[in-house]
Formats: sequence, C-alpha cells, structure tokens
Amino acid sequence: MLPGDLLIMMGNIIHATQDSDTVRLALSVRYVDGDVVIDKNKLFNDGGQTKKKYLSNNIKRYKEIENFFVKNNLTETKAKDLLKEFSLRVGL
Repeated sequence: MLPGDLLIMMGNIIHATQDSDTVRLALSVRYVDGDVVIDKNKLFNDGGQTKKKYLSNNIKRYKEIENFFVKNNLTETKAKDLLKEFSLRVGL
C-alpha cells in the first residue's frame, strides 16, 4: 500500500478457519477529526438506553473523561485535546 491508499475490510469477510482454539489477533482502527467539538452535556446526557448502558459498562473511563472537563472547567473541548490527555496516560 502507498500513502493515500484506502483498505476497507468488513466483518463478513470469509475466514480460513472458524475454530475458537486458534489464537487470533485483531486490530481495530478508528479515526476522528481532531477539530470536532465534544460537548460534555451531549456526551453524557444525549442518547438512548443503549448509550446509557455503554456508559455504565465503561464507568471508569467515562468518569476520567468527566473529570477532565471538570478539572479544566470546560463544557466543551476539541477531540484532539481530549485524546491528547488520555493518549499520554496510556503511553500512546
């Protein structure tokens, strides 16, 4: 592949094996525009039951995110600033 090329793989790609005894490694890559504004109230209060369940199942991470907003006295932040804060913590 060269810079600018795009590789798309879907979850329904045929696999050589389907046994659960085979050790596998998966890579999930996600992208977000760093200049996207994240609104604290929308992040924590908008959405339905599925989102509320997701937040409650990941309470430690979302508590850290909430603390980031509180610590910096913010109601919104750019994605890149939030990601920078947490990337430094996990050594990315």
